[in-house]
Amino acid sequence: MITRVCQAAAGGTSLVRDGRISPDGKRAYNAHSMDDRESSKPAGDAAGDAPEASHPVPRVGSLAAYEPVDHTADLAYLVRGRTFEELFTHAALGMFFFLTDPGRIVPRERRALRVTGRDREECLITFLQELLFWEETQEFLLARVEVSCAGPTEVIAEVWGERFDRARHEIQTDIKAATYHDLEFRRLADAEGDVLEVRIVLDI
Repeated sequence: MITRVCQAAAGGTSLVRDGRISPDGKRAYNAHSMDDRESSKPAGDAAGDAPEASHPVPRVGSLAAYEPVDHTADLAYLVRGRTFEELFTHAALGMFFFLTDPGRIVPRERRALRVTGRDREECLITFLQELLFWEETQEFLLARVEVSCAGPTEVIAEVWGERFDRARHEIQTDIKAATYHDLEFRRLADAEGDVLEVRIVLDI
């Protein structure tokens, strides 16, 4: 059984839950390639155009910090980072990149997040599930995250974001859950040093 502790920094209140989160509820899904998302025009260029992403994808050396990969049914993406802290940071940012346009999310609210697990794989999935739980139940959209600890049994992070605003935000992908399917940490060789990589499959 997993125990997660989430604390809202502003109010000082905490929320403790046991077990894994499985958010439900369905929204429309629009698939976009990474190139489409980075080069899209701002909303309002044409009547009826759906908002597109305008947020640049960070780099880890010569590689994208996160990018989609082919999957038969669900949404899968590769995540990279120099450290586990950076890897977990990019995993969260990548997930919200596919969920909505992060370039339109303002970091108005700061929250502290701590999750625990039996191993690093469980910590990563629980971390992502907690962010999805906030999005599903509180309409909290992630704008920024700083992971200070991504150990084998604990993740500690601060996140910034804001509540969903129908006038500015659009949910482009309905993400139900982060899964353990094909989840494996790997090390890659890069011109600037080793890079950690993990493949994450999201249930949509």
